[in-house]
Amino acid sequence: MKKLIIALAASSLALVSCTTSNIHQSLAQPEIQLTEGNYQVVATQITGSSVGLHVATLIPASGYDVRSALNGGPLGGIPIKAASESAAIDELYQNAGIQRGRATAFINMRTEVSGLNCVLFAFPKITVKADLIEFDRTRP
Repeated sequence: MKKLIIALAASSLALVSCTTSNIHQSLAQPEIQLTEGNYQVVATQITGSSVGLHVATLIPASGYDVRSALNGGPLGGIPIKAASESAAIDELYQNAGIQRGRATAFINMRTEVSGLNCVLFAFPKITVKADLIEFDRTRP
C-alpha cells in the first residue's frame, strides 16, 4: 500500500509539474511591393509545424533564453528528436499547395516557438504561419 501511494504521488507530481511556453517572432523576408490592385490574397493563416522530444537532465541549462524551449526547458535536455524550423517551413509550403509557374509569395510570415516542459520530458514545437498572395501579372 505504501509503494502504491508513493507511486501515485510521484506520477501526480510528474503530471502537474508540466509547463508551457510561447514565443512569437517575425521572420526576415525580402521586401515585396504590394501596390493597390497588383495582387490578391489566395489563403490566410497557412501553418506548418515541427515537434521535437527532449529527455530532461539534472544539469541546469545556461539561462532561460528565447530558444530554451527547444533545448529541453530550464533543466536542459538530451534531444531525441529536434524541432526544426526548416521542417516547419517545408510543411507550410506543402499545406499552401503552391503550383509551379504561378507568381505567389508568402507575406506576414511569423514563427511561434512553444513547448510542453515536464519533469522528465520536453516537447518543443515550432509553428510557422503565413498568408499567401498571388500577383496579377497584367499590372505593373
